[in-house]
Amino acid sequence: MKSLILNADKILNYKPEEQPFDFESIQGVSGTLFCFSGYIWDLRSIRYVLWLQRYSQQFESHGVSSVLVLPAHKQELSTFLMSIPQKINFTLIADPDNNLLRQYEMEKSGFVLVNNQQNVLKRWYANDALYLGVRRVLDFLQ
Repeated sequence: MKSLILNADKILNYKPEEQPFDFESIQGVSGTLFCFSGYIWDLRSIRYVLWLQRYSQQFESHGVSSVLVLPAHKQELSTFLMSIPQKINFTLIADPDNNLLRQYEMEKSGFVLVNNQQNVLKRWYANDALYLGVRRVLDFLQ
């Protein structure tokens, strides 16, 4: 199966062995904030969705795209999207094998900010992410 981009805004199916990941299709002008979560119906995942719904527009206005990466298949994400009352205005990536988690050397759920050369600028793990705000993230792009 090839990687698919659907309008949800976007759901990407990450299968690096079949097609290289197209980072340029999701990157922001200044960088990209990846949010790695666990099981899609886990409370932490739902909190991350709500957090991204709240802040992704602000990030976008500063040139930072927001991406939620879940260890699920594309079909599971489609079902999840149908149950959410608000529009998702950020990219979702179905990464059932946690390839992106390993690629960005994340030990567990959390956020990673990367620049457009795909260099990691900062990692925040779940406990740190509770207090993560737009200004705190943008400070690492300076």
